[in-house]
Amino acid sequence: MTDIVHSAPHEPSLAHRHNASAGRTTETVAAAPDRAARRDVALSVLIALGVFLAQALWVRAYAQPLPFWDEWGLVGDFERYLAGTLSPDALFALHNEHRIVTTRLLSLATFAALGNVYYPIANMLVSALVNGALAGLWIWTTTRLVGWNWLTVMSCLLLVSPVQHENILWGFQIPFYTLMLGCIGGACGLALTGRLRWRAVAVALAGMGVATFSIASGVAACIALPLGLLLLGWRDAGGWRMFVRDRRALLKVGVGALGGVFILTLFFWEHPLLGQTQTRDWGMAGSYWWTALAYPVTALRDAAWPVKAVGAALIWGPVVGACALLVVGRDDHRTLALLIVAAVAVVGIAGTMSVGRWFVIFVSPRYTTVLLWSSLLSLLGLAVMAQRSAAVRNAAWRRVLLAMCNGVGVVLLVIHTAQAFDALSGSMSDYLTWRRQMAMNVSRFVHGVTTTLEDPAPYPDRETLIRHLTDPGALSILPFEYRPQRLEPVAVAGDAWTVNGEYPSGQEGPPVRWGSWSGADAHTGVLRSAPFVVRERYLVVPIVGYPHRDGTRLAIEEVGGSGKSIVYAGDNPREAWGRWVVDLRGMEGRTVQLVAVDEADGHGGWLGVGAPYFQNAQVTLLQRGLELLPLIAVGVLLAGVAVTFPIGRNGR
Repeated sequence: MTDIVHSAPHEPSLAHRHNASAGRTTETVAAAPDRAARRDVALSVLIALGVFLAQALWVRAYAQPLPFWDEWGLVGDFERYLAGTLSPDALFALHNEHRIVTTRLLSLATFAALGNVYYPIANMLVSALVNGALAGLWIWTTTRLVGWNWLTVMSCLLLVSPVQHENILWGFQIPFYTLMLGCIGGACGLALTGRLRWRAVAVALAGMGVATFSIASGVAACIALPLGLLLLGWRDAGGWRMFVRDRRALLKVGVGALGGVFILTLFFWEHPLLGQTQTRDWGMAGSYWWTALAYPVTALRDAAWPVKAVGAALIWGPVVGACALLVVGRDDHRTLALLIVAAVAVVGIAGTMSVGRWFVIFVSPRYTTVLLWSSLLSLLGLAVMAQRSAAVRNAAWRRVLLAMCNGVGVVLLVIHTAQAFDALSGSMSDYLTWRRQMAMNVSRFVHGVTTTLEDPAPYPDRETLIRHLTDPGALSILPFEYRPQRLEPVAVAGDAWTVNGEYPSGQEGPPVRWGSWSGADAHTGVLRSAPFVVRERYLVVPIVGYPHRDGTRLAIEEVGGSGKSIVYAGDNPREAWGRWVVDLRGMEGRTVQLVAVDEADGHGGWLGVGAPYFQNAQVTLLQRGLELLPLIAVGVLLAGVAVTFPIGRNGR
């Protein structure tokens, strides 16, 4: 037999306990950067979502789904896509002086995703998505380089400023956001790479391609991004002399530069500007350029030069100062590359804008999407200078420098805030009123209420617009509410229901509508529409008044068959027109009719209905997402607070 000896548990020695404690400490220290990195990623994603949601909320509040101005030019691309005749030549075709490849591709993507429906609001949301993605990349990059700083975090608010309302509320303006994605995103990619690798070359080529084929000003990227490759090569080699002897580095920079030349060649191939001898006032062009560089202090080309000088110094002084400190310090080439590449891109875009818009007396809201990045670079420069002030030995001077950096940042943000409120109460509201009137004029024309297209019209070429609005093929891809609809009652009982018989609240309703008020509350009656076949899952019925009240009833009833009916049970829209979205799942192919009942004799129970129209599931889902945006935005805000101020196990 083997004896089993029960010994006491082993007691670790003091040295063993010390080593174990040291090991745990090392693991804790090593885990700390991982936790910080995960938090940085989470906050960058939340900021990206925040920018997207903020811009999407502007779209929700102010946008109209009717194509506007240049957006009508995409109708031909959609028709060629449906016919299977869309070619690369069509994608690269000139639009004025631009080759809007990114706009065409993204618009085709949204068109296909929505079931071959041209819904410009979807393009506006794509712009918001691109802007949000760029904001997330920007904050992630700056965090990796200079750490978290209130200046760089707050700078992301500028990206959703309503001063750029023309781009926010115009789906065709996607290229302004893809332009900045190519330029600023490319600069961020180079800075994050940090060394002259083939990955950096690929980032530069992608950025140049996206920017150049977004809008003509994107050609500036073909200068800025190769310059970034050159800076990385210089840093890797340790100096210019070593760089010119490094064949691999020269090869990589050469590939990037030749790629830029190739992209420029594609852009300018058979371009009309090459043979054009247009007379320009270069003095005015220079004045416009100076104004653009001084934005937001001034947006007027003819502003006094001291105002422009102060504005340019406020914006670009911190950028130049930060670059000077980084050059002297020689310890942060990535931040230096980011500032230089992004600054060259923004200044170059402003220069090309000036050549094309020298005759305009002010900076258009659409160009502010580019010029806002001047201020983001300025705030980054201030953050770098604030960080570098820690090296100042004198505590008093250090506090003064920090106060100056923070003060300039506050001044810049206050100026932008004032500009944003001014745009919100002025030009943005006027823009909404203007677009609403255009949409109503088109709707009245399409539905046969008027035989002529009234002013204002959403396209300067009236003949082309009328041709689209009378072409069944073009109408079949427009938003559903702008396709011809009819509300033809086959049975009207009582004295209530008349054309345009809703209560005169002053709000203009849909062009084809019936109401039961008809001059007095005492009127009663029943309206039944002509039967129609269910073609889509969702039916949209414009409604007003009190359809859900004692004595009133609004329903979709099946004609024959099972006699199934769907009764409206939502809130009463009162005097403001709303929509009832009816889910007709399971009733596809059946015959139904709209039934509206007003038997509320003298009890304020009137109601009104517009011509119903079918809508596919994709567009309906998009609209419901827009309706839920405020709740989603609150959720993202709370998530941001939770990530920023986490509660530990001990409640700390």
